[in-house]
Amino acid sequence: MLGVDLPLHAWEDNSQCISAVTNGYSANLRHLARVQRTCISALHEAFFPEVEEDFLTGEVDAQPELNCTIAYCPSGDHKGDMFTKPLDRALFLAGLDKIGMKL
Repeated sequence: MLGVDLPLHAWEDNSQCISAVTNGYSANLRHLARVQRTCISALHEAFFPEVEEDFLTGEVDAQPELNCTIAYCPSGDHKGDMFTKPLDRALFLAGLDKIGMKL
């Protein structure tokens, strides 16, 4: 878009989700394509691109450029928790502070 490559840094507090994206499949999460319209194999390809070979020269790019990273973030540090979980007042106010809002 507009000729600018922007990196994507995904912070996830669910280690099962990180494992599924890393492996490209999870038997426990196989229902996501039907329920959440999420394709784990497509996420795997975005975060872990395959080694590319130039068919004209035969050269192998052993280090494809990664534009996407996924990493673990403890649930207490996750800014998105206030949008996905019911929180008590203190945690909600702390979440507002994390995203730069005030009540």
